[in-house]
Amino acid sequence: MSESQTKQTNTGWLVSLYDELKRRRVIRTATLYVVMLWPIIQVVDILSPTLALPDSAIRYLVMGFATGLPLVLLAAWLFDLNQRGIVRDHGDSHSAETDEGLLGPRTELAIILLLLIIVAGLFYIQLQLEESSASSVAVSSLPTALDGVESKVREPISSNRVAVLPFESFSEDANDRFFAEGLAEELLNVLAGVPGLQVAARTSSFAYRGVRKSVQQIGHELQVDVILEGSVRRNDIDNTIRVTAQLIDVRDGAHLWSQAYDRQFSDLFKIQDEIAAAVAKALQITLFGVGSVNRQLRASASPEAMILYSMGQTELDRRNETGLKDAVRFFQRALDLDPGYIAAWVGLADASALQVSYGFESRAQTPGQPDLLAVAQAAVDKGLQLDSESGMVWASQGLIYRIKSDDEAAREALLKAIGYSPNYAMAHMWYAPLLANVDAQLAEFETAFKLDPRSSVAGYNVANLYLDLGRDAEAMEVFASIVDANPNYAPAYQLSARISRSRGRIVDAIRQSEKAYELSSSAQVAFELAELHLSLGNYTEANTWVSIAKPIDKPENTLRYDWLEVQRHAMQGDLDQVQQALQRMVQPSEPDYERSLIASYAAYLMGNPQTAIDYWRQAQKLGEQHPQKMRPVDLQQFARLGAIHAYQQLGQVELATDLLVALKADLDEAVASAVRANPDVWYRHALANQLAGQQRLALISLQRAIDEGWVAFWQARIEPILQPVSVEPDFQAMMAGLQTRIHLSRGQYELEQSFAARPATSGSGSE
Repeated sequence: MSESQTKQTNTGWLVSLYDELKRRRVIRTATLYVVMLWPIIQVVDILSPTLALPDSAIRYLVMGFATGLPLVLLAAWLFDLNQRGIVRDHGDSHSAETDEGLLGPRTELAIILLLLIIVAGLFYIQLQLEESSASSVAVSSLPTALDGVESKVREPISSNRVAVLPFESFSEDANDRFFAEGLAEELLNVLAGVPGLQVAARTSSFAYRGVRKSVQQIGHELQVDVILEGSVRRNDIDNTIRVTAQLIDVRDGAHLWSQAYDRQFSDLFKIQDEIAAAVAKALQITLFGVGSVNRQLRASASPEAMILYSMGQTELDRRNETGLKDAVRFFQRALDLDPGYIAAWVGLADASALQVSYGFESRAQTPGQPDLLAVAQAAVDKGLQLDSESGMVWASQGLIYRIKSDDEAAREALLKAIGYSPNYAMAHMWYAPLLANVDAQLAEFETAFKLDPRSSVAGYNVANLYLDLGRDAEAMEVFASIVDANPNYAPAYQLSARISRSRGRIVDAIRQSEKAYELSSSAQVAFELAELHLSLGNYTEANTWVSIAKPIDKPENTLRYDWLEVQRHAMQGDLDQVQQALQRMVQPSEPDYERSLIASYAAYLMGNPQTAIDYWRQAQKLGEQHPQKMRPVDLQQFARLGAIHAYQQLGQVELATDLLVALKADLDEAVASAVRANPDVWYRHALANQLAGQQRLALISLQRAIDEGWVAFWQARIEPILQPVSVEPDFQAMMAGLQTRIHLSRGQYELEQSFAARPATSGSGSE
């Protein structure tokens, strides 16, 4: 066969195949399939942010479209859709040609043309949306782009309080969720730098991660009137990212402003700058009219560093040992990727310093590892090199100085932090303990809590001071908000245990402290459990908790274990052992203000008035060296009572009277101003009345202490002030009744323990 004949044969075969495909309407079917389904894909892609579809929806839709095409073509080859219905095509060209299709050729052509026009229109709409999104955030053309935004927003509103909620990620990848949260945090930080704006703290706004509440509820709880929320959808196919942001008026849920942005995911730095600038600008226009954004944007150009930072911040917010250790690792990895990331340096400093503050450093250190405070200080130094006016960095510096007991330096650093960043809650919270005045301290704690109302640690400090002031009901309200925001925050259960303990509900306090220890493994909680068990006379359990707490406790806390020994021997009536334990407390190795007060009070209990006065005077001199430091009120007042008694014993009546008048005034004010005075305050009130020679009033105050929950009957056995009244029948009756109550509480605890230890039995009853 010649070459020309071969070509004719091959050409004839192709022509025959084309004619057969045309006859069987396979080509028209393929065309109809494409032009019918492609608009659906385009519509879904355009509406996916509004419909909150995951990123995988488009991918699965395209895969389904591609998979379905061969099946449709095979069905078109095998079957024919005509006026007789769906029939099998056996290749009989005559019969096929005599049957008209279900739709005529002209009708099919019209449908194809119409669908092609729709596809073209959708492409045009999508292109316009992308161009509009790009132009609205381009920094070079920002004012022009925002002119259009300004015309779409409502009239400016008067509120300057805004919250930025964590952006929602429509991807199934956990890292994309952290990226979305990191982007929201950058917007939060940028807006916090806009003059006139008050932005809710990250801890509070990010507490609504995954929470399904209306914007009205969230706005009420955060005390804001405007909420910025958004979403992030990453497309793995072309590595692009679509960010949608919207500003919502919480009064009625109306949208004040919204915009969508499409960018390459790899160009993260540009995404942050453009979106943050556009949102900040639009927010100023919406709230206050046109203004300028004078914020220099700089977070991280590395998506991986941003994700690691968000993960570290999540762990830091937990405020427990495991969380702080993990936070250090995440922040350090973020800094390895981007050494210029200021927020990560702040996170590293805080996570390291807080481990020391909470007493975790002894368990966190391994041989050859640098000191945690040194790590924190190095991080602060780097942060200040990058931005010497960062309020967050100066707050971290103040925290380090506080841990080192350098109160003056801490005060200076924290005041700088508040000056640079007045809305940074942690600066106010860490500054509060440096104030000597209780009212001033409470004001700073309340400011921190107002700025960050969902912060567990800010709420804890407010509630704890409320308890000191006898404002139990307010403390319980704050406790409820803490648990609602973070049910795994251990100090909240310590707070609840303190409330139960102050009311004499020792068994409840034990259960709540056990929950706190389960969450924290804290030496402080273990010590408190030892105290609680000792109060019930559970000596074995108390020993167990002491053996847990003492090895991991701070060295400066050793004296409190001696006080537990005093309590144990006093409860058992072994006064010789009481004297030996007190003697160890009278000889502090390194006298400071608090240890001198303890030594003075211990000497008073031992019956050594001159030694008690010597240490009292030493404590006053040491206290004058740091007058601004907050002092432990309980310890101060007990030591003062001991000094008054010692002065009376030595015949120095005038000095005793001066101290007593001042102390009674403080105690009278405490019991009169508090909604419910702490039972220990009533006990000290009884001692002061006895020193003043008012025995009947002393008995009344003592009964009030017992009624309010005081259970330390053993303390009255070794209290020299109460020796004259201890022979009174009323006193003995009160002590007997108190011991009976404690005995019943111990029985309750043992009963609960027996039920807890009993194995479960099966039954046939219905549920």
